[in-house]
Amino acid sequence: MSVVSEGLLVLFGVVVLIQLYYYLLRFGRVAWYKKPQVAARPQVPVTIIVCASNESQNLKRLLPRLLEQDYAHFEVLVVDDRSTDYTHTWLEEESRKDPRVRSIHIEQTPNHFTPKKWALTMGIKHAAHDVVLLTDSDCQPNSPFWLSHMAAKFEKEGMQINLGYSQYHKKPGFLNAFIRFETLFTGMLYLGAALARSPYMGVGRNLAYRKSFFLQRKGFMEHRGVLSGDDDLFVNYNANKRNTTVTIGPEALVLSIPKTSWGEWYRQKLRHWSAGKLYRAGSRMGLGLFMLSQWVFWITFVLLLSLWIEPYLVVGVFLFRTLLLYYLLLQGSKKLGDPFRCWYLLLLDFLMMVYQLVVGVTALFTKQTKWK
Repeated sequence: MSVVSEGLLVLFGVVVLIQLYYYLLRFGRVAWYKKPQVAARPQVPVTIIVCASNESQNLKRLLPRLLEQDYAHFEVLVVDDRSTDYTHTWLEEESRKDPRVRSIHIEQTPNHFTPKKWALTMGIKHAAHDVVLLTDSDCQPNSPFWLSHMAAKFEKEGMQINLGYSQYHKKPGFLNAFIRFETLFTGMLYLGAALARSPYMGVGRNLAYRKSFFLQRKGFMEHRGVLSGDDDLFVNYNANKRNTTVTIGPEALVLSIPKTSWGEWYRQKLRHWSAGKLYRAGSRMGLGLFMLSQWVFWITFVLLLSLWIEPYLVVGVFLFRTLLLYYLLLQGSKKLGDPFRCWYLLLLDFLMMVYQLVVGVTALFTKQTKWK
């Protein structure tokens, strides 16, 4: 066997070991998650905050689901961010119908703030309660107990941040399958990291923290000019093993409306990824190593087979790694509350590597796209 062949085999083995580390110690923590005992009826008051810009139709679907939450003491605060439709008038009418509904209207964003972060900052400052639970206007809780499950963790003293999970509605078509696969993959990675006491991000579609903690940490000031990152950058800069927890399960799940075209979805992901280059150095290194292992794994696998270098060993290692990943994804998706089943998982796995490479590299050289 030549030096080149041996080098390829060694490199293949190294990246497989790196992947197994992440799969077992990150994905595995979600797949084998055991729900802890929490207060049956949490009493901490909560403000649910939704930022919306010309989202009247989505708000009409969301608000009834929020108001039906089985919880004693909460309010819904909608931040109407420069809407030009009838959102403002409609919210005033809803406020008169139900005292739990409040709204604030934003007419202009300061130059030194991006619109979403300013709207969210104003919402948090106007929140009546210390615990704030965030979601988006195009989302819907999966159950009437979402609020109760997300609030329960704040009964514990010192808990400041609670990370939830949000998946996209299942629709026909390959794009939807890949969107849901990527969301599951990302969700298991960041939730598993938090369960391993190394939190690095969260998603604003299902995220809770204390208002007092947000103000104490000066909110979004460190990245106020960055369009994205109102969720993941805030968590990345402020979460640690002592102040952050997770809440997962069918009743704590939030579902969102997926994009229906590749172009819309690509722009959305590019905006999300653009915040990643501002993560703390440790987070960037860890995620970078994992993504690099994905790329090198597929490249070395193809090269080893095409050169017919130890093909049975290579295929055996490939099958072990791949079957383990699929098992963890399937088990994890059940624990998260939205079982993922797809017969072409191998193709989605390969495209995940291509997606990470294309979007990740492009995001490094792309400035922010706009919030509505």
